[in-house]
Amino acid sequence: AGVNQKEHHIATFQSIKNLYGYEPRYEKTLFRQRNQYRTPRGRYQEDYEETPRARRGYIGIGLGGAVALDSDYDYEDNVGGQFTVNFGYLFSRRVGIAASLIFSEYEYYYYGTSGFVAGPLFSFGTANGNFSFDLRPGIGYAEAVDSYNDDGGFIYDLGLSLRWGLGRYMSMSFNMDFYEGPGTPALGVSLGVNYRLR
Repeated sequence: AGVNQKEHHIATFQSIKNLYGYEPRYEKTLFRQRNQYRTPRGRYQEDYEETPRARRGYIGIGLGGAVALDSDYDYEDNVGGQFTVNFGYLFSRRVGIAASLIFSEYEYYYYGTSGFVAGPLFSFGTANGNFSFDLRPGIGYAEAVDSYNDDGGFIYDLGLSLRWGLGRYMSMSFNMDFYEGPGTPALGVSLGVNYRLR
């Protein structure tokens, strides 16, 4: 009976792995004893709790658009494209570190802005990391270049992300960044594809 119960638990956790995209990890032994209870026949049985290891980080790219928020030009001239390279890693379930490379280009006001920002990562979501809402405040350095000037300096970024898993190794994200530094303040929106890190 003990062998059958062990095989049952192994099959159950294999199903969890196939369904949620993570590989279970157990503390000290294959099963961790949670508590004991007495059955109607008087025999003791054990109730166990799995301790899965979620994917803690990600690295990926994002592609979308950006809008310059402080400009005298027409609205259509302030709209441009944005490309980002994003990294994040959680040291605990809620707190970690995030970094981004941001490249944006506008029609007339500034030909382009490029910068690097880094800061804390605050994540709120499911235990296995398959869905999360991330807050990414950061500071860094950026350069804004147009046909007449090349201006560089500090950049401040407030980023928000919604991430959802596409399996064990991949995820997608919807990212929104408000950043202010050299040039004009801007709001960028992008859709990202990420590789999930352990």
